[in-house]
Amino acid sequence: TGSSILANGSTQPFLYHAGANGFQQLLSFIKGYSIADGQTTQLIIYVDTEEFFFKNGHTIDLINDNQTHTDAPGSAEYNLAQKSIENLANSMKIES
Repeated sequence: TGSSILANGSTQPFLYHAGANGFQQLLSFIKGYSIADGQTTQLIIYVDTEEFFFKNGHTIDLINDNQTHTDAPGSAEYNLAQKSIENLANSMKIES
């Protein structure tokens, strides 16, 4: 959920809800870290928004494809939800 600023200065809200079964993306990150009893361990995961919206071949047009709430399979909203969750998974990086 958020909003983008258009060329005319107005804002365009956006919302991507991809909560359908089958959209789970399993990710693996290779990073060594230690967890100690009584200590806080911080793991930082970055989301590259350029990768999310402009992934080669999977671009999300923020102005025209500005919302999805996971409709019926095969619908435009379902397809956008699937694209958004796949792009999100591909845009995540762990701090090195």
